[in-house]
Amino acid sequence: MGHVTALSIGLAGALIAVGIGFPLPWMLGPMVLVTLAAIGGAPVKAPLQIRKVIMPILGVMLGSGFHPETFEQIAEWAETIAYIPLFVVMAFSAAFAVYRFIGRFEPITAYFSSAPGGLNDMMLIGAEAGGIERRIALAHASRVLIVVSSMSFIFWYFFEVRSTGQSTQSVGFADLSQQDYALLISCAVVGAFFGPKLRLPAAQVIGPMILSSLVHLAGLTQSAPPTAAVNVAQLVMGTVVGCRFLSVPIS
Repeated sequence: MGHVTALSIGLAGALIAVGIGFPLPWMLGPMVLVTLAAIGGAPVKAPLQIRKVIMPILGVMLGSGFHPETFEQIAEWAETIAYIPLFVVMAFSAAFAVYRFIGRFEPITAYFSSAPGGLNDMMLIGAEAGGIERRIALAHASRVLIVVSSMSFIFWYFFEVRSTGQSTQSVGFADLSQQDYALLISCAVVGAFFGPKLRLPAAQVIGPMILSSLVHLAGLTQSAPPTAAVNVAQLVMGTVVGCRFLSVPIS
């Protein structure tokens, strides 16, 4: 029942976010409302089994953003790409200092709480290394919540970005051909299967994303997953993040 409660609250959050025109409504709405419910002690439980099924959908969606013209734009991104390693080192070092010296985390927990990577990967590896699993999970969940919420609010409030809940490039189930479905489903299934075997980070997303990007770069399809399926995937992911804050005190 906890799963149903969490998803119901998440759906309500998504509909509210769509109603007020908030960016990324199907992920941000559930994330915020489920977080508030979890902190308030609501009997919510993260739908982790459902998440395993829907994560490949997000990977395929991300991969569909690649197209043959992508490589023509790489030169324009060269300077930005060159700064990424420096930014990662600086951000990681600053976060480690905060968790270690202000939060008083012991070194291993502080390290994995600061390290860039997926929540589940850092939580599992950090716990095996001797870190405190709950603290690592909450640190990464907090990062996702704060970054996504703050950036979405900035674009919504200061730049007047609005969402109607439907992208101008909304994709319906009937818009895809049988070949499109075969290719996208294959990317999701094969990528999710081999991703963990290749030890890819966030394997159930990255594996399908890599295959999807290759398929789209090759011009075999230009289709993205149906918008409704992507919305459901975002709803589940936002709900899962919100459930991480169950029983966390406000103060």
